[in-house]
Amino acid sequence: MMIVFPGPGPVPARRARLAGRLPGECPAEFPQPRWDGYVAYRVELTDPLPAVPPETPTVALAVVSAAPWARNADGVVEADLDGDGRPEEARRCTADEGEHLTIWSLLQDGSRQRRWHEYYDWGGFTDPTCHPGENGEGPAMSTDSAPRREAVRR
Repeated sequence: MMIVFPGPGPVPARRARLAGRLPGECPAEFPQPRWDGYVAYRVELTDPLPAVPPETPTVALAVVSAAPWARNADGVVEADLDGDGRPEEARRCTADEGEHLTIWSLLQDGSRQRRWHEYYDWGGFTDPTCHPGENGEGPAMSTDSAPRREAVRR
């Protein structure tokens, strides 16, 4: 399993393992109504890297895959999750009162298809940075190649 940190930062991903189920919802600073019915787990980092640097985001993606994650030339965190030879991209952007997290597949024609979306509500207004489709609304396809701005709690 990997903890993936989309967006700028010193580390794109860290190896981790599930360390037991939590009795209740995932702890969060603000209620997360979208998480109703989700199962929460405690996660432990297992890689030999030093402590997480302070500039590392506090919201990340837990991806159950051994695929290695790295930043591409544009700074986007990516890994080939489905083994088709084309990477999937992990992105994070802000809108409304929180962060949207998405996974996109790069298609043969150069477009992108959104595969997954989740939202983390911070409970406070944020400066919007999302591009079309990154907030989980609208078409799940994008031909926009603009750089993207940048979600399990530690």
